This record gives sequence, structure tokens and C-alpha cells, in this order.
Amino acid sequence: MGKDTLLVSPVELKAVNHNADTFFVNFKFLGSDGRPNGQPLPDHIANQLDEWQKTARKEHAHVPTSLTFTYWAGDEAYSQTLMMREHGSSPWSWLLYSDDVKINMSYGTLKGNVFCQARFSSHLLHMIGPEQSIVATEAMLHAFMGELFHQQASEIHLCLDLQGFDFSTLCIHDPDRFPFVSRVTNISDRPLPPTNEEQEGGLSDLGYAKVQQQIEQDKHTLEQELFLQPALRTTHRRIATLDFGSHASDLSAQIYNKTLEIKKHQKQWFEAIWRSNGWDGVSEIWRIEFRFKRKFLNQYDLNEAFTVIAMFETLWKYATEEWLRFVDLEQSSDSNTSRLPTHPVWELVQRAYSVQLETCTADPAGEQENRIQQVIQEKPLQVIKQAEYIRIDDELQHVFCWSDEDLLQLVRSDEGPVTWSRCLLSVAFLNYVVELPGKLRMAEAGRQYAALEESLRDVSVEVLRDLARSALAGLSPDQVAELLDHLSPRSFEEVRTRLVKQDRRMAKLDSLIALLAGAFRSAVALAPPDEIGEVSSITGQRVRQPDLYSDALWVLRKMRDYDKKKERVYCEEVWKKRLAYGFVTALQLDEERKYYGVDLAPSDWSEIDTVFDELRSPRKQTGKKNGVDTDYDDLTDIA
Repeated sequence: MGKDTLLVSPVELKAVNHNADTFFVNFKFLGSDGRPNGQPLPDHIANQLDEWQKTARKEHAHVPTSLTFTYWAGDEAYSQTLMMREHGSSPWSWLLYSDDVKINMSYGTLKGNVFCQARFSSHLLHMIGPEQSIVATEAMLHAFMGELFHQQASEIHLCLDLQGFDFSTLCIHDPDRFPFVSRVTNISDRPLPPTNEEQEGGLSDLGYAKVQQQIEQDKHTLEQELFLQPALRTTHRRIATLDFGSHASDLSAQIYNKTLEIKKHQKQWFEAIWRSNGWDGVSEIWRIEFRFKRKFLNQYDLNEAFTVIAMFETLWKYATEEWLRFVDLEQSSDSNTSRLPTHPVWELVQRAYSVQLETCTADPAGEQENRIQQVIQEKPLQVIKQAEYIRIDDELQHVFCWSDEDLLQLVRSDEGPVTWSRCLLSVAFLNYVVELPGKLRMAEAGRQYAALEESLRDVSVEVLRDLARSALAGLSPDQVAELLDHLSPRSFEEVRTRLVKQDRRMAKLDSLIALLAGAFRSAVALAPPDEIGEVSSITGQRVRQPDLYSDALWVLRKMRDYDKKKERVYCEEVWKKRLAYGFVTALQLDEERKYYGVDLAPSDWSEIDTVFDELRSPRKQTGKKNGVDTDYDDLTDIA
């Protein structure tokens, strides 16, 4: 073997996730016999929905309702207020939504007397599962209407995420080497991952047509890029998506590069799910996904939603064994592919939803990594302090070599995590029983802790997180486990939920920052030259050049003037955005308004703005801060 040969271990073939990725559930009213009774929506409920919708139309904005979607993850409850859109969409008269669920409602006169359809988001299903999603929705509807409901499965997408096999390397254009046996004849490939619209499902015929049009447009755009930039051809020459059937079919499937898809659609929260199931953190993930529509489910008398959930294993088995199968072309030269044995990779796929042969199992190391990320993200200061507690406590153990085991047990109890309080108790007790050198050493440990507290007083949260990572890196595996036992929630479900929510939040933030940066530069480029930038000297001439900070102040003034023109209050508008994103409920927003006074009338805010305008006048002013004379100018004050 040559010296330049690089040995690379094969990636472990492993299922790192399986779950329902999309679930549509229809709701009908139940009669006293426990069966759907065909009852339409009560008039008082329809009137309330109309009232919310009229308010939304009047304000030209989505408005909060009294409906609150609440669910539990571990010991923590999460609540979101449903927002009402201005208009409905056939056949639904009212469209409500939160970050986790979409609720479409009608008068209950549709076929089958469906008055409500809920679509659960992918991240909600991966956080709490389809059963709890339905329970939370039913509880919300019951609180709103005081009725009992029948839940009907309308559409379900089942998926499996696989590490260790690259489907893009398959030869699918040679009929003699095509490796799939399928009941569907419409099979195609494309170099791009699926769109968000086709993944969400529930599209009308027109919606499916638009998706297909978008797919063809994206393929054409990529082909033009590859033609103009030959260097890209090697990167994109492989397929990214295999389609089996159309999205309008009763049953269809997709095999696609999920790693590419989450990067394109900012879904990095999936990595927390994969990591907890043993993902190596590097390898590409491919998804196998089957989509079952209402017509397919009805053929097999699968109606009630919880019954369909109980049949996930059967549905998956049918889809992967009878409807679509990946065969091993290397095991036989038989030209009839239907007689070829199933590929070993597909055998793993077929077992994905088997209760007896669980293929997607929790990984302790991956779960611990998720816990580490969670505490660093949410509690960086506590992580640093706790790591220091452990370090000082460990030093105290090595300084004093006790021969009396009873005394050692008295000083140090093995029950419970190491905390600074326990460390102080040890120091206080040892002060009575050790000689002067030991006392001096313990005093030095106390000074170290005090210095740590002082140094972290004004440190930014980003720096704290970096310091927390460094502090954890200096601990032993046992000490890390001890720290996590003290700081991380007991339930891993709660940890996973927090990470998913945080990752989704940061993905949205990154996307908005990118949009903001572009809009900011465009606004500055369009601004009158004498209003922006800093004056600088070039070749003896004084000209204005763009300057980030002075330009930012100009943009902030324009934003303030815009809000005043529209009679809007900045604080109020930010809270409305938090409400729309699901970070607060309408009740919490009302409490904040009362506490901060942001529900003042526009005339009251005009008086407040007048006072601030005087303070922000261009001339230099003198004021007092904490009893001391201070000078400040307009730019400093606004900044």
C-alpha cells in the first residue's frame, strides 16, 4: 500500500431519527353515542371568529385571539396564542396559526362535517409526538367550545433519517441497473432538495401545480448556473431528491439529502434530534419519507387519528415492502429486478418502525452533548461557577490527606452535586481542624473564587458561553456528568425541546439579520448625500463617506419618524412580534403592557417623545447622572 493512501473508516450505517414529520387531523363534533353527529359550528363560535377576522382586516394585520395552544415537555409547559389572519382560504373561512400549529376552521358544512383541520409542524411532532399534539389541540378546542370531538387522520408523512449511505450514487437512468422495485410508474430525480411547500403537504390541486412549476424553474436555474460556471458541475452532478409518484397521489415517497435540505431551509434544529440518536456530527443524512393521503387511509378503513398512529408500523411495512423496495443488484444477474433480494440498507429501513426490532435508539453520549449545549446556551455563568466549585473542591481534597475516614465523610458527603455552598461548609469546618498552611491554602481558594466573580461581572453572554465551553473542557468525564446532573433538567424531552426551540429561533434571527443588512445598505445608498456618512478628506477635498455607526443613527431616526407617522410605539411593536413568534401569550403581553405602560394613548406618547426630542437636541447639553455633572451630545444619547 502506497504512502499516500488515506485510510478512512466507513461511516456507521445507522437510523438517527424516525417520526411523523407532518400530520393533518380533521375535527368533527361528537354526539351522545360517541360518534360524529354532523353538527355545524355553533353560531356564537362563528360570530367570535368573524369578530377576530374583521379586526384583522381593519388593522391590516394578524391579530391575537383568546385561543391558547399549550403543551408539556417534561415538567415545563409551553403556551402560544393563536393569531387570526385577515382572510380565509377555500374551503376554510378562518385561518389561525401559531409557531407550532395551524388551525383552519369552517362552518362544519364541508363533506364529512369537518369544522376544523389542524396541521402540526414538523418541530412540534419531533418534540412531543403526534399523540400529545392532538391532545393539546383537543384541549384548546374544548376550552373554546365546550364540546367533544372526533379526530380524523387526513394526511400523514412518515420519515426515517439514515446515516451511512449515499443514495445520490445510485444509477437510476439505466433501465437495466435501476435498483428500485415499485408499484408507481412516475419516478423522477432532481439535483435540489424538496421545497418547503411540498414538505408541508395539504396542498390543493392548484397548489401542487405551483409546486411542480417551482421545481421545474429551480432545476432550470441550476442548469443555467452549471452551464455558466463549469466548476460547479462536479459539486451538483449528483441527485439530491428521488420522487416516487406525485404529491397529489394517494401515496407517494421521496428519498432526499436531508443535510442539504436543512441548510437550505434553516432547519438546523434537526441536528439535536440526530445527535441524541447517535449521529456522528459530520456525515450526511438521507431521508426516506412516505406520504399517506386521506384517500389511501380510507381504502383500509383507517379513520380515527389515534388508530392511525397505532398503525404506523403497519403503514411503514406496507410502504417499504410492498409499495417500494430497494434491491441489491450485486447479488444476482437476474434481469427481473422484482426477484432480486432486498438491499441490506433497505432491510434496516424496513425495520425502522418495528417495536420488536428498534433500529433508532437513544445514544447516551449524544444526549450528554445535547445537555452540554443546553446549559451553555441557557446558563453559561452557572456553568463557569459550577466548574470552579468542582475545581476548588477537588483541590481541597488533594491538599488535605485525612486518615480518619469518619472525619472525611463528615466533611464531604457523596450525596448530591458539588456546590459552592457545600465547598464553603467544608472550608468553614476545616478552619477549626487544620494547621496554618492549610488555612492559608483555603484562603487562597476563596480569593480565587472572589476574583472569578469580579472578572465575570460585566462580561457579555457570548464571552460567557466561550468561557463555559473552556471550563467544561477542563473537567473530567465524571465531573462533567456531576455538573450536568446539577444544572440540566432531569427529563431529556425537556432538553430536546429547549434546543429545538432555541435552534429555530437563532435560524430565524440569522435570516432576518441577513435581510436587515441588505435593507440597511440599500437605505443608506438611497439617502441624500448630505444626511449620511462621515466627512473625510480625499486628495484635499472633503467628502462624505459611508460610516456604519453614523449611518445606523440616521436609520434609527428614520425608523423613529416612521413609527411616529404611523402612530406606533416601538416597544409595543416588538412585543407584538414576540407574540406572533410564540415567545409570549396574549395574556402575558397584556401584563407587560400594564407593567411598562406601553398601552398609553398616542397623545400620551407624543408628549413623551417631545421630552426625549428636547434631550436629543443637537446642541451639547449638561445634565446630572447620579448627582455628578455630565456632558453628552445628540449622537451619544441616541446610541
